[in-house]
Amino acid sequence: ALEPVTEGWHAAAVDEILGQFSMGRLQGLEGLDGKSAFDPKVIVDAVGPARLSSDDLVKHKDKSVRVLVASALAEAADSAAVRPLITLLEDEEAEVIRFAAAGLGRTGDPSAGAPLFALLKRRPEMRSGVLDSIARSTAAPDIARLIESANTVDLKRSLVSMLAETHDLRAADTLASMLSNEDEDTRQTSALALAELGDARAIPVLLERAGGAERDQALDAIEALEQLGRPEIVPGLLSLLEQHPGRRSAILGAIGASGGPDAGKRILAELEGDDVQSAAFALADLGYEPAFKRLLDMAKRPKDVDFSQPSVKLEEISINRMNALRALGRFGNVEAIEALQTIIEDPMDMPKLRAAAGSSLGMVADAESLAGVIARV
Repeated sequence: ALEPVTEGWHAAAVDEILGQFSMGRLQGLEGLDGKSAFDPKVIVDAVGPARLSSDDLVKHKDKSVRVLVASALAEAADSAAVRPLITLLEDEEAEVIRFAAAGLGRTGDPSAGAPLFALLKRRPEMRSGVLDSIARSTAAPDIARLIESANTVDLKRSLVSMLAETHDLRAADTLASMLSNEDEDTRQTSALALAELGDARAIPVLLERAGGAERDQALDAIEALEQLGRPEIVPGLLSLLEQHPGRRSAILGAIGASGGPDAGKRILAELEGDDVQSAAFALADLGYEPAFKRLLDMAKRPKDVDFSQPSVKLEEISINRMNALRALGRFGNVEAIEALQTIIEDPMDMPKLRAAAGSSLGMVADAESLAGVIARV
């Protein structure tokens, strides 16, 4: 390993290294496995970051030397490399610029954001790599400032996506300002990101998207509304139940997570519909008390009907009973314990329903009732 060379006879090695590189002899070296053996880090160790950062190398007339300098400084990726890498962004050679942009991204230095953004506007063909470097080096508030300067819809869309991926609460106001943007994708990205941050300002846009023609986008919006879990989403979602029956399960799930007690009465009617499970789960998640007795009645084995053997004619009622049993577990009401124990110990009931009753019992039982269960076992 060589010590960094900056003075005396060691400095002659720098010229030799640069000369060998400019002739292509270093980067063309191969190892015994036939693969490239050139490592920019060796150049950093041998020449030293200070010498590499000097203007005579950063602005060297030979392109190959500037490529070496850019790749070596990118490999170093420390604070001392930031200034020369920013200078190299102004180079006329694309290869030099790519190394410099990647190196700035690796430094994570906040001062790299503005020069990289200027490069992005000057050399849009380098978009992918430069955006990656901006994402690595720029914090949410700085990305927000870059959005204000974005001069194309496509660039603004990319920066908004980048801001969303920071999951930073400091991004909330900027994301909220994008909710009225004329670009549909930008509005969608901003609304979804705000929902992840728990910001209710996303609700109007998400409700609009939940009722849109694109099913996948609508389901993403409904999932985001469920994540928000706010009572104010309920009226809008209830209006979508009849308009979009194919989204019924997702809508009911979001209503269940809303905590809006006024929705219970409307959802209770859905227990007679085509998606009993989603309705039962939503009622349980809401803790809607009038639904508890209804679910308890649904879970019980009808008198004089033997469920111990599978039967096609009992399939539908078995499914509904299963849904009710699972919902009772989510309800968490200890008053269900006696009915659940009865189902568990009933030899005339279906084994999988008895197992489901056991799972639900485990979810609702308190310490005292669990002690009783253990004693019965």
